[in-house]
Amino acid sequence: MLAVMNTKNRFRLIFGTLIKQVRVCFILLIVLFLSLLSSYSEDEDLNYDFVKAATQGKIETVKALLQKGANINAKVLNGQTALMLASFNGQEEVVNFLLEKGADVNLQGSLKETALHVAAANGHKKIVELLVKGGADFRVSDTGLTPLMMAVAGGHSQVAEFLLSKGENVNAKQPDGWTVLMHAVVKSDPETIKLLLAKGADPAPKNKDGKTAADIAEEYKHGEIAKLIKNSSHPAGK
Repeated sequence: MLAVMNTKNRFRLIFGTLIKQVRVCFILLIVLFLSLLSSYSEDEDLNYDFVKAATQGKIETVKALLQKGANINAKVLNGQTALMLASFNGQEEVVNFLLEKGADVNLQGSLKETALHVAAANGHKKIVELLVKGGADFRVSDTGLTPLMMAVAGGHSQVAEFLLSKGENVNAKQPDGWTVLMHAVVKSDPETIKLLLAKGADPAPKNKDGKTAADIAEEYKHGEIAKLIKNSSHPAGK
């Protein structure tokens, strides 16, 4: 029970700051990961134990339960799979094993999140690489939030750089007008901002409130970031 509570507390600690910084409701999907620890009926015990073991990185248990008949793509209460939760939790060995055994890399949770979304949000670059190699796409959720947005929202510039090298759209935009650059501005990581601008991020677009990325930086009291964006040589509107 103590281990379970520690896991809950760690989830909350890791994502507490991220949730405060990013006003996109989709990022609250992380809260749903706590459902892994919910109660299940007896006929779900095998798959529950399988997903739980994957989340905790217990590779031998994962192998044993899979051999015993666990469904590799089984979903827990809110639609998360063993692959998604292992990716979220940084369990590289488990992720690699599940991919080798044919886990569906593009399954979505109840909020349309994929393993790639949650790995990017948590800055697990090696796992992001494994997922992309295993066929993960950059499927956009119903909110328009992309894996790249998840990465920059957490200030994970190395993950962002990798995703961009694989074709992620640096100027992707959500229905409410929020761009990749805007998400990065909230986190206020200079290296991430510089990377996006160098890769062609357009600072000119406005969100539904009529604010540009520079405006948002000023709103969050990130003066140096606002200056960096305003001094960008990237042509507006291109």
